Amino acid sequence: MKILGYELINPEKVDRAINGSITREGKATGGVGDDATDELILAAYDRLGGLILKDGDKVQTGCFCDLEESKKIGSAVVIEEPFLIFEHRDSQGNLHLVDEDEDEPEAIKMAKLEKKNKSKDHRIEVEVEAKEYGVKFTKSDKTSAIKNKIRNAKRDAKKAQAREKRLAEKKAKEEAKKAKEIKDKE
Repeated sequence: MKILGYELINPEKVDRAINGSITREGKATGGVGDDATDELILAAYDRLGGLILKDGDKVQTGCFCDLEESKKIGSAVVIEEPFLIFEHRDSQGNLHLVDEDEDEPEAIKMAKLEKKNKSKDHRIEVEVEAKEYGVKFTKSDKTSAIKNKIRNAKRDAKKAQAREKRLAEKKAKEEAKKAKEIKDKE
């Protein structure tokens, strides 16, 4: 779900942020309601620790909701002018926190470039495998969708092999039976 240019990744937490959750007693609790502003929904989602992305970059939890104040009053408190901090990992897995008005460190730029290149290489590998199995796809198909088609093609191929094996075994049994009947008649 996208709100104000931010991508909210976890749909269950979006639902809990808006509608709340059900207590043991069966009562609805929490949630900002369907008529809440986008800012409030974003703050409630942030309060729940939901993953937020901005242009593919992870936004640190607590940028939209005043977590300290929220604990005191028990509901989301919107930060009127959020200051974004992005969480990045370099190619060694080290965490870097980058302010929104700061340039990304070279290590992060390199890690993104490596990830992009790996993604392209992975796509090429998937396309080659798809062609091997006769899977049809378009350039607009997501890599994961192509992989699912390949998985289905592999499964269908295994089923076909198993079916052929069963038929061959059945045919061999029938031939053996006929050979035995012919031998018995002699």
